[in-house]
Amino acid sequence: MAEEWKEIARLIFTGDDFEDGILDVRALTEIQSFRRIVQATAKTLWFAAHPDRRQLPDHFDESIYLGFRGIQPGSAVVPIEARVKNPERLRLWDDQDPVSLAARLTYDTFDAARQQNDLPRRFKRRLLPDYAKLGQELPEGMGFCIAVPHRSPVPVRQAERDWLAARLEQDYEDYLDVAGRVLSVDVEKKTLAIQTDQDRRIEIRYAPDQEQGAIGALAAYQTAQVRLRGECVRTPSGDLRKVTKMTGLDFFPEGAPQRSSNAPSIEDRIAEIAKGVPDAEWEKLPKDLSQRLDFYLYGADDS
Repeated sequence: MAEEWKEIARLIFTGDDFEDGILDVRALTEIQSFRRIVQATAKTLWFAAHPDRRQLPDHFDESIYLGFRGIQPGSAVVPIEARVKNPERLRLWDDQDPVSLAARLTYDTFDAARQQNDLPRRFKRRLLPDYAKLGQELPEGMGFCIAVPHRSPVPVRQAERDWLAARLEQDYEDYLDVAGRVLSVDVEKKTLAIQTDQDRRIEIRYAPDQEQGAIGALAAYQTAQVRLRGECVRTPSGDLRKVTKMTGLDFFPEGAPQRSSNAPSIEDRIAEIAKGVPDAEWEKLPKDLSQRLDFYLYGADDS
């Protein structure tokens, strides 16, 4: 299947050492740091889009290529392009690719730091240490900005790095998706306590129609499991402080169904089949197949 390069961001370096489109070699460190950040961010986005998966698709990192063809004059503008191998395996919400969304989330995060607003909703706190270091290797007098398509450049300065680093010392919001066992049920207060591997005890309120499931899970403590999904607040060290929103509560009397870690996903199976198709056969496909699928399948007129 054809794989295309597309621009996902521009790194803009300013200062006397970048005049006439010359890229000071010290900027290469920041280009590499940007690459690591985009790939790490892409992973968190993939897991957010596939909450039922515990492992990334095979060779996730090797499937994402970042590069640049040249340096544009003015300052030193480095257009970063991406190519995703077997993109159908890595699609996220609305069929978007993770690397483009990751670049946009990187931009939005530094834009939030510039304006001292809340961090983007999909940003994961574990990324903060790397984000807070981006641009710090550039000598004094050199500037650094990030731009993404259709947006003005946002600066990456010490002020933004300090603001991000300060978030490491604060409570933070996080998504909650855990499985565990029911420790206790209070039918009067409509609350139950859950024990999980990550959080030793989580207390939540349950709905009246969930009471029988809660009591049954408590009675079958040794085998029954419960899955809790929602949102929470954690301390800087990652400990759960409180559950702020519950979006799902499921009980499994015989234990949660387990998916073998060795079993391939449907995406992996499709990708494996695609690999076995010779390139010559892919070349026979019409170039506008995705836009005129009904025409090629059914002979339907586009009008």
